[in-house]
Amino acid sequence: MAGEIAADVNEPRLAIVHFRRMDFLGRLTDVEVAARHAQKHLDSKLLRRARTSENRALRTLVAMARPVWRSLTGRKPSVNKVAGEQRSDFVTFVQELAKIAGGPEPTFKQVQSAFRVRTPD
Repeated sequence: MAGEIAADVNEPRLAIVHFRRMDFLGRLTDVEVAARHAQKHLDSKLLRRARTSENRALRTLVAMARPVWRSLTGRKPSVNKVAGEQRSDFVTFVQELAKIAGGPEPTFKQVQSAFRVRTPD
């Protein structure tokens, strides 16, 4: 517990070990008190709640890409598939921006979900 390894045992070494052990036990008590406090304030409903798959960074990227897309193409940004294409041009644009930024390429559904969330302009 004290982190002291010694070939011989003497009075000063015993004192160091004793005080370090007391310090360790004090810290351990602090951890126990904090854990009990956290346990009292735990809301178990939040633990059972389904985790959101929302990616705030992707939502921000999509929000920033909208005006850029409009200025580059003159078209309204949309995640709707057009003319039998597998994905919209705007989704492809967002995916390429994510790759350029060094992040993982978001899926169509992730971009679609981020597109639907309205952010204040």
